[in-house]
Amino acid sequence: MSIAKVEKALCSFAAQKTGTAIVLKGEWGTGKTHFWSRVVKSSFTSFSRPKYSYVSLFGLNSLNDLKRSIFENTVECAKAGELVSKESVFDNLKKLDLSDATTGLRKILKFGKEAKVPFVGSFGGVIDSIQYALTGDTIICIDDFERRGSGLSSRDVLGLISRLVDSKNCSIILILNDGSLDKGDEFFSFSEKVFDYEVTFAPSEQESVNLVFDTTGENRKSAIENAVKLKINNIRLLKK
Repeated sequence: MSIAKVEKALCSFAAQKTGTAIVLKGEWGTGKTHFWSRVVKSSFTSFSRPKYSYVSLFGLNSLNDLKRSIFENTVECAKAGELVSKESVFDNLKKLDLSDATTGLRKILKFGKEAKVPFVGSFGGVIDSIQYALTGDTIICIDDFERRGSGLSSRDVLGLISRLVDSKNCSIILILNDGSLDKGDEFFSFSEKVFDYEVTFAPSEQESVNLVFDTTGENRKSAIENAVKLKINNIRLLKK
């Protein structure tokens, strides 16, 4: 699929008013995340949701980690594509209404030290529940699926995606490297039930160099010509 067709498909996905989930797949290093970020920055005004969240699964080890990361990385669509700042995280945390939980904490502490330790865990659970309750009506990009922690299974991720689409009016795009998963991975057992369709990102060598280089200067022109001759379409290699 050409870059133009991929861009059209991604823009259509982001503008769709009903919740949906899709997969953006392609070979490692071809620039899937880079291209999606470019679409986000150029087309956010047409997004059907007021909020956007980008989440990398790299190092996340539990479903609560994933839910928390989605909440903390949520921004207004006008700021989509920007690096999440300390201020934006604080803005999200300000939305948490912990008044009831604080009252409960005060009551519990009256029962002595024995009550403090078990309550810490439940208090954290309350915060996680509130964060998840506030997540909704959002376009969410989930990246680095194959680099998730061992404690976070494919079934967990796909189950959450399904709930976010069906119950939270979210639209989800999962970025996946072709050939990165074992054939027995649960992803292949459940993906058809979760995702509406897949978009394959396979840019030509010329399309890849156009994403990385401009044509200013003889050195860059020479680099473009040589990359095309060598059939290099790996964005990471071209940037280096």
